[in-house]
Amino acid sequence: MDGIRVLTVLLCFCAVATAFTPIPELGCDFENGDTCNWLQDQDDDDDWAIQQGKSGPLTRSGPPADHTIGTAEGWYASVEMITQLLNDKAKLNSPTISSEVCLSFWYHMHGGQVGTLEVISDSDILPDETVWVREGDIGPDWVYAQIFLATGSSQHVITIQTTASITNIGVVAIDDIVIYDGDCPPLNQCDFEAEDVCGFTNNVNNDFDWQRILAADHEGGPEMDHTYGTGSGHYMYVDSTDQPEGAVSRLLTPLYNATPESCVEFWYHMAGDNGGRFSVHVVPENSSPVDEPIFVTQFSQGSFWHVGAAEFTSSTKYMLAFEAEIGFTSVYDISLDDVKIEAGRCTGLRASCTFEYDMCTWTNHAGADFDWIRFTGSSGSLLGVTGPHSDHTTGTPLGYYMAVEADSGNVLSYAVLDGPIVRECSSTCQLYFCFHMYGDDTGKLEVYFVQNGMQTRIWSHKGDYGDNWVTASAGVGRIATDWQLVFRAKRQFGPEGDLAIDQVFLVNCQLPEIEDDCGDRFTCNRGSCVDYEWICDYTDDCGDFSDENQTLCADYTRCNFEVGLCDWTQDTDDDIDWDREDGKTSTLLMTGPSRDHTLNTAAGHYVYIYSRVPQSPGDYARLLSRNFKGMDGSGNCTMRFYYHMWGKDIGNLNIYIRTAIGGHLQLLWSRDVQAGDMYIRDEIAIVSPDDFQVVIEGVIGGGVEGDIALDDITFTPECKPSDNELPIVTPEPTTPSPCPDEFECGDGTCLPRNLTCNFKSDCSDGSDEDICGTCDYENDQCGWTDISTGVYRWDRYQVGESTAVQAPEEDAAGRSDGHYMLVDGANSQWYIGAFLVTDVHGEIGQCCVMEFNYHMSGDGVGLLFVFLQDPADGLNLYVLFQTQGDQGNEWHRHDVYVGAHPRRWRFDVESFPLLGSFTGDANDVAIDEIVLRDCHPEDVKDTVSDITCDFEDIGNQFCGWIRVEDDSSDFKWVSRSGKSPNLATGASYDHTLGQYGDGRFLFTQAEFQSAGDIARLTIYPQSPLEIGCFSFWYHMYGATMGTFNVYFHRLGWPETKIFTKTGSWGNQWHYHQATISADLQFQLTIEAVIGSGIKSEFAIDDVKLVPQECPPQAACDFETGFCDWTNEGDFNWLRGRDGSASSDTGPAYDHTTGTAEGWFAYIEASIPRPFPNSKAKLASHVYPGGTMECLEFWYHMFGTDIGTLSVYARDVDSGDKSDFEWSKSSKMSTKYISQFKQCA
Repeated sequence: MDGIRVLTVLLCFCAVATAFTPIPELGCDFENGDTCNWLQDQDDDDDWAIQQGKSGPLTRSGPPADHTIGTAEGWYASVEMITQLLNDKAKLNSPTISSEVCLSFWYHMHGGQVGTLEVISDSDILPDETVWVREGDIGPDWVYAQIFLATGSSQHVITIQTTASITNIGVVAIDDIVIYDGDCPPLNQCDFEAEDVCGFTNNVNNDFDWQRILAADHEGGPEMDHTYGTGSGHYMYVDSTDQPEGAVSRLLTPLYNATPESCVEFWYHMAGDNGGRFSVHVVPENSSPVDEPIFVTQFSQGSFWHVGAAEFTSSTKYMLAFEAEIGFTSVYDISLDDVKIEAGRCTGLRASCTFEYDMCTWTNHAGADFDWIRFTGSSGSLLGVTGPHSDHTTGTPLGYYMAVEADSGNVLSYAVLDGPIVRECSSTCQLYFCFHMYGDDTGKLEVYFVQNGMQTRIWSHKGDYGDNWVTASAGVGRIATDWQLVFRAKRQFGPEGDLAIDQVFLVNCQLPEIEDDCGDRFTCNRGSCVDYEWICDYTDDCGDFSDENQTLCADYTRCNFEVGLCDWTQDTDDDIDWDREDGKTSTLLMTGPSRDHTLNTAAGHYVYIYSRVPQSPGDYARLLSRNFKGMDGSGNCTMRFYYHMWGKDIGNLNIYIRTAIGGHLQLLWSRDVQAGDMYIRDEIAIVSPDDFQVVIEGVIGGGVEGDIALDDITFTPECKPSDNELPIVTPEPTTPSPCPDEFECGDGTCLPRNLTCNFKSDCSDGSDEDICGTCDYENDQCGWTDISTGVYRWDRYQVGESTAVQAPEEDAAGRSDGHYMLVDGANSQWYIGAFLVTDVHGEIGQCCVMEFNYHMSGDGVGLLFVFLQDPADGLNLYVLFQTQGDQGNEWHRHDVYVGAHPRRWRFDVESFPLLGSFTGDANDVAIDEIVLRDCHPEDVKDTVSDITCDFEDIGNQFCGWIRVEDDSSDFKWVSRSGKSPNLATGASYDHTLGQYGDGRFLFTQAEFQSAGDIARLTIYPQSPLEIGCFSFWYHMYGATMGTFNVYFHRLGWPETKIFTKTGSWGNQWHYHQATISADLQFQLTIEAVIGSGIKSEFAIDDVKLVPQECPPQAACDFETGFCDWTNEGDFNWLRGRDGSASSDTGPAYDHTTGTAEGWFAYIEASIPRPFPNSKAKLASHVYPGGTMECLEFWYHMFGTDIGTLSVYARDVDSGDKSDFEWSKSSKMSTKYISQFKQCA
């Protein structure tokens, strides 16, 4: 009997190894620039284009490279979705196929509206059967798909087809079509959206089976799948109803090849009465499951999705078994989604969480005084006062975050949030998160990592940071064992001050990838590669410490301060000494480090100077190296070191060399800005013909928050130690400056410093303005100073001098031998910005414009900002410009309008690497040709505030409006009277004087433009405005009209769209008004976007801004807001477009435009209501009594559970309804078929 039982188990888990053979004549990678044996359909509406490089010149949404070879030289097929009409199709047909096959391909669908991509099988048995479909924006990456076509032996043709939607902006692309003879190869990931569930199967000996289900159809299970987060997604589940205790169901993956190390990651859902167990097992080929599960959990986990992961090995081919076992009660649910198997160890990404669906793998610490709670909106008793009103991930009240309330726990008690256990991480691992700390009684938020039972603090902040989300980052660094993150919140004495976190991410934590050939780089024992300049610097860049091997580093002069000061000595002539310390420094304000760099723990040692009493501002400590031999300049002696400078009162860290005791100190390096709570690596090239000594000097700043620490100092082998003593000399007297405390002009005259950088030449030679920002970088940096804290910094280069892969091949002026400032992406080891600043400026006039050129090239290029900053308060700044991502291998010009400001501000250009993509040399940022124009207060123009304008004065055609001429505008608005030269488009007369006058207006001519071209008008920044009404008349007439936009821009904040219209609105003038308010200086911008043809002329006239609230509007189309209608009742009306979140209800388009792009007002029926029969009310503004008003509107009522729509008038004083009332409660149609009109 035992033998028979074993045989049964073996048969259950036996899998037949299958050879998956591609059919070459049926596949296509498009690399020959054609469609191979696939044919363009002759009866469709559009063709697939065979492309190289980035497709979609109009939509800018195509893939940057093909999938086959991953470069701009590779080929693929694409359809740019922009000019198609509804249901237009592009079809690509395969050759005739006579057997069952598996189709696989890679696809790209990206853009605002990209329609659908379908795979259709046409056979005699099943003609034109859709076997696979995807709809909408999938994102900018290539995505893999495969489909098994069970057609038997009948002949069939496969069609890959795009179908256009109502409006189309985007690109659909395909590449690497492969057709296998027979079954599909096993997938390493599965979202269970396809009916074949990726080849997963139920074990034939199951007591009951796993089933695939649509989330919306699962009563008692998850209402949303994990893949899409909607009811439209699928997952696998087991129905535990009426199953006996101990019943088992196993879901088996396909058979995979043997693996020395792999990671399976999956999402599971367990909710209901206690009972049951969920586990994952390895099943070797032709064998029973391994008894010991690689993952196991049991009991109810709460009604949300959790991530699970496990590492495993298998010396033979294997399957994985996902096992559900019934416990003592069967009233619960176990579901599974998004299974992924990857080679290598599991990464720390499981600790990343947005908290939108659940707490991921984060848990409250059992021994804490009170708990972190997952909130949405202004939840909680006090969070509505001092807590967030929305999360950071979605920016809406519907998003989730983790928070603690200030009235929870006792005074000075803690709430501790523990992250999951994660595997070892690389030296570049960094934590990125957002926090909200607001209120007078806000306590302290700290972040620790726990390794081998030891806690090491990596980040700490306390106090009020205002009512907003703040982005934070902390260096985790190399951890060679399992570890976990911990957030700890400490409450203060009062109840008003809450702490919240959101969007926790670990980035760049994976160990370096294994490479086949390291070339001229160092080869690590584990097979990864490291540049030689990074070895022997006390950082484990290899991931196995082989680049820090003592034998390898024997010729380096190094000190990690773990045992004393090594060859370094304290200077006896300074004011204070450097102290050797471990763990946290003893400074109460904790601005010193909490760990060293060598060990990356609180147990390691470093040297530091502390800024507390009895130290005084200006006190300095010097550390002296041993002596080194002079060199002739041919060597590459380099000093590498790590420094920690944190606190608002930070002083200076200076590094000198000297060739004689008492002699001149040659400054090689200096920093005077805080870098945050992390160690920054830097290096210095040293050249000296004489023997020399390095002097490291730390200078105390102006307060107690500013400790400075050093660790892990190394000298490369080219720095040869010397046993010779340095000569002793008498210091030479210094020559006094001819202009003490003043600026010395080029001709030797002296100028008060407050007259420099005031945008006016006060020196006869203009030298007082030469160092103030306007610069082409041909001779020097014109006063721009790099104040970066690490190796990711701004440097001045001549064309061809930089080794950066994406460095510009000419400067912004087109010079092949010109100069520019560049940030080399290869140096982006940490998520720390590169900072380039000017000197403090004088008073800035209202018409000041900063013109500059920028170059951002590389797939992983990061962010570029331009700020106007108060150097005395780093958080007091205006964001003048920001952009990110690859902008192509070309220069772009941009103008920023600075606004009026008092003396003391400076300009700041900052670049940051792309978060999580510190990938090396192919991501570079450059700036050039900066001009500060019209910035002196005397340069203010007479028309600067002339916003109200009828455009009639031919001598002052634009009043105070400015035609934007940088790269954000492709052509210009112009002044005109009379008809357009083009038929059936444009205005025939102005609005001011009307049809029989000869008035003027502004218009855009589309005849010589391309679709998508932009013309912009703006104004100089205006003074803050408590309330104002901005109104204008616009004209949009033509068959191919584009879009007209108006933006409101508070200085330092992103533009806000306050009006938009698309399409033709008839040959007439239309009025619009908007109430605006600005607590800061503000701008208004008018924008015309050309449509698909020449019949796309825009016009504006009679623009007006008055300092009062706009009068009530008679009409509202909800295109830009609710106009004068306000929400009341138990829940709110919403603005929407392109359908609603609920399925089988809601309009697919608005009535105004008849497209999915138009807006309407609606109620969302799927959002839980406070109680049955709850009401959403939309109230108009107040009308005077005794008047007759007529109400007209279009309404849409469709769905099986439709409620009631009512309209009535009410008395403002009593609240009583009038005799006039109207209501509907029946399901109407999927169309806007009903128009209501009533006077009362």
